[in-house]
Amino acid sequence: MKANTLRDLDPTDVSEDIAGFLIGLAVWVVIIITAPILVLVLAAALLSIELPIVIAVAVLLTAARFCGLIPWSVVVLDPHTGTETHERYRNLLRAVARIRGVNHNRHVDVRWAWA
Repeated sequence: MKANTLRDLDPTDVSEDIAGFLIGLAVWVVIIITAPILVLVLAAALLSIELPIVIAVAVLLTAARFCGLIPWSVVVLDPHTGTETHERYRNLLRAVARIRGVNHNRHVDVRWAWA
C-alpha cells in the first residue's frame, strides 16, 4: 500500500462502508438463524445416544436393587425415645415384613429414598 492511497480517498464515498455494513448484517442474520438449528440438530443427535444409556443405567440399578445387590433400608422409629435405627435387608419381602411387624396394623407410611 502506498502512502498516498489514504490521502487520495474521497471522504464522500461511503460505498465501502455500506458494503461492509451489509456484509456484517448478513453474517449476523445467518448466525442468528443457523445457531438454533445447529443446537437442535446436535441435541437430537446426542439424545439418540444419551437416552439408551440413561435407560440402561436405570434398568441396571433397578435390577441390582431387586436382586439384593443394593440393600433396602428400613428406618425404625422408637415412639417413646424418638431414636431411629437403620436396618438393611437384601430381600424386599423381608423388609416389608419387618415394616409390618413394627406397625402392628397393616397401614404403613412409606417414604421412598435412595440410601
